[in-house]
Amino acid sequence: MSTLNVMKHPFQPVSAVFILALAFGAIGSCQSGTPPEPPNYYDWTTRPQQTIPWPTLADTPWPVFRADAQATGRSRWPGPQNGYVAWRRFVGGRVGGPLIGPDSALYGTNSYGYDEQGGPFLFMYRVLPNGTLQSKISLNFPPNSPIGSSHTECQPLLGADGAFYIGSNNGNFYAVELDGRLRWQYRAESAVCSQQLNIDLEGNLYFFDRDKRLYCLSPDGNIRWRILAPDGMEFVPRGVAFSPDGETLYAYVRKQVEGEWRLWLLAMNRNGERSWQVELGRFHSAVIPVVDNAGRIYSAATEFYVHAPSGKLLWKRTFPGAKVGIEPTIDHNGQIYVNAGNWLYSYDYEGQRRWRIYLGSSPASQPLICDANNVIYYMGDALYAVSDRGIVLWSVKLDAAPFGTATIGYHRMLFTGTMFTTEGQQLIAVK
Repeated sequence: MSTLNVMKHPFQPVSAVFILALAFGAIGSCQSGTPPEPPNYYDWTTRPQQTIPWPTLADTPWPVFRADAQATGRSRWPGPQNGYVAWRRFVGGRVGGPLIGPDSALYGTNSYGYDEQGGPFLFMYRVLPNGTLQSKISLNFPPNSPIGSSHTECQPLLGADGAFYIGSNNGNFYAVELDGRLRWQYRAESAVCSQQLNIDLEGNLYFFDRDKRLYCLSPDGNIRWRILAPDGMEFVPRGVAFSPDGETLYAYVRKQVEGEWRLWLLAMNRNGERSWQVELGRFHSAVIPVVDNAGRIYSAATEFYVHAPSGKLLWKRTFPGAKVGIEPTIDHNGQIYVNAGNWLYSYDYEGQRRWRIYLGSSPASQPLICDANNVIYYMGDALYAVSDRGIVLWSVKLDAAPFGTATIGYHRMLFTGTMFTTEGQQLIAVK
């Protein structure tokens, strides 16, 4: 514990006003209800993390919603250094963070979009890194896509095979060439609604529908299996994450117990068969599980949990009065970053708290992401760049309600989509 040493001149007593200020400051601190802050420390445990090779994903800075098949939100490329808006582009409709294509262009879809006449229009867009909108290609493919399919809750996936994969609220799952030609489509039993689509090491694709079925399609678009959750539970259809060897996938299931929704973490093999499940507690919201190099699984309900590949609980942390509502991230040294309320927390690999900082006037509204330099990007009332030691490097106001996730591309650029701005829904580039 540090002590306050007041240096006095022999002939100058300490000011009574100063003493009163200290006293009132202490009272105010006690009345604030803020828990005491432990000192930051820098002798943390590290477990170096590398991007797990995944040859079925496009080899680009950001080929899928959470950057990789383990949903880490971590990029191999550095992000912005200066923190200024390089450009804004109206694409047409609500857009999420784009994927980065093999040609360095930005690819994505609009969640709600319209054509020039105001009619519904679901499309794939291609934007050059300088902000030039190069194409908008309709995703209303006949014969079994009804006109007016203008809505998707999915974020797309770019495969190493050159396909752009996306699901729609019309129940179709598409594989589209980057020039807009349809490769194949599969008709699900209800709207496709996974935010994180995923792909295994053999190229099989995984997604949920609105009726909470989990699907597995072969690389040519044929159904391998579809399942409901076991034991009368239901999937929470946000997305799945894979173990490092690609043999296990993780998802959430929930069930009402005595009038209260409870949440479980479920581990399955690639045939959709249950390997194990662990209860996480009361269900508030569910973030996509994050998996590290050693196969540890990071998940959240009312608390933040870390489980071994066997399902054994390694450690957990609680955030009184707050909950984890967005995906955490893990940096290249194995340090974990979690948002709860307006606080950004950092833990080392063994669960020791390294630091926490209060950021802005609102909780983060997008999943946390991390760049090659272990800089964490936090989207709250502004976009904040925070070093791995808890120092805010810069922040920039976007004057927008962000949507989906931010993504990191080439040339130290970060991209985010918006639900609305004062000038309409936009794709924004920060450099």
